Amino acid sequence: MILDIALPFHGDVELFKDSARSVLSQTSPHWRLLIINDAHPDLEVDQWISAQADPRIRYIRNDVNLGPSLNYSKCVAEVTGEYCLIFGADDLLEPSYVEEITSAIKLDRKSDFFHPLVKVIDHEGEEYLPLVDRIKKWLTPSNDSTQILDAKSSLPGLMTGNWMYFPAITWKVDSLKKHGFRKDLNVCQDIWLISQILIGGGQAHLVHKILFKYRRFSGSDSSVKLLTGVRFAEEKEVFISLAREFKSRHLFLASISAYAHLASRLHAAALIPSALMQRKSLAPCLKHVLT
Repeated sequence: MILDIALPFHGDVELFKDSARSVLSQTSPHWRLLIINDAHPDLEVDQWISAQADPRIRYIRNDVNLGPSLNYSKCVAEVTGEYCLIFGADDLLEPSYVEEITSAIKLDRKSDFFHPLVKVIDHEGEEYLPLVDRIKKWLTPSNDSTQILDAKSSLPGLMTGNWMYFPAITWKVDSLKKHGFRKDLNVCQDIWLISQILIGGGQAHLVHKILFKYRRFSGSDSSVKLLTGVRFAEEKEVFISLAREFKSRHLFLASISAYAHLASRLHAAALIPSALMQRKSLAPCLKHVLT
């Protein structure tokens, strides 16, 4: 089988090249790479891609900037295979990603998405484990847990703290097209989409091998929205909306966990010292912790 890999791009050019090279370096040749440039002004990207001369690479440049959610939707519309990965243009695939994920898919055609273990790195590519990722690691099901997760077994834990990494996931394209991305969300598309797939009867397959490097640094889209409260406001809306939906479907434990969204509140509490040091308003963090 051929795995479609979509790489939406609008950011650091050198990090983008590293991401693309991680695809070119795969041990398995059975991949197609779709790069969608979201109207980045630097034409160096176009020149670099042309120089690769690899027929497995398809390149699209948007005429106008669509933003993350709409560009993700465009990726889904443009891929042609049965399964696809949509990863960030600053993240890296381990060389065996395609080989291991396609092997898992061949053994399990029922699951709607496949999630490997992830190593977090900083801007320089060094291993990095800030508090948020230490919590994610602690919440991730252990190796002796079942590898197949459904709504009842996974949603209570995911609502307590989202341990998944959206860019590391390989998706069944039909599931992505069925549920789509919410256009009004910028940083919570992942937990909303995963929840919709699971409550719709879908299931997740965990691959207990480190196959992905997720880059965490202060300039990321989700990080810059923290102290302003933009991210927390979006998280609050999504968690409360999901809690109501879970309750209507009699997923009561998941509903309680979503209303509480404990890790999200603790994240806001942990940022209070940073807000004080940067002389930012404490109101967004305190509001998220207490309401």
